[in-house]
Amino acid sequence: MSTIAWLTARSLFGRRRVWLLVPLPALVILLAMLAAWVGVSPEYWAGPVIAGLGLGVVLPVIPLIVGTSVLGSEIDDGTIVHILTKPLPRWQIVMPKLAVAIGVSVVTVAVPLYAAGVLADSVRLGVALVVAGGLSP
Repeated sequence: MSTIAWLTARSLFGRRRVWLLVPLPALVILLAMLAAWVGVSPEYWAGPVIAGLGLGVVLPVIPLIVGTSVLGSEIDDGTIVHILTKPLPRWQIVMPKLAVAIGVSVVTVAVPLYAAGVLADSVRLGVALVVAGGLSP
């Protein structure tokens, strides 16, 4: 792992902002588990939980939080000028930050979508939701 990626991951997980990633994905999993436990048919809860909350809210909001945290931490710390004045091409600075942001976003979004898909129907639906979430712009 490059130094920039390591510093980016450390700054992302070292702040309180990372705790903003927990409630929305946890809500998707908890609602799916609650509906499955109570015995509600997936035809009633799968659409609102998976499409409405999972794909409609969690998928766009989590990358937004992660992206602003990855870039915002450098601005907040005042280290953005120091990093950008290094004798490195810009892409060698931006790409590790992008990789960390994508990795954290994918894990944070994919796990609740997969869990809700498995609880709603099958492993195939869970995998399809992970792929759909990964392909969404």
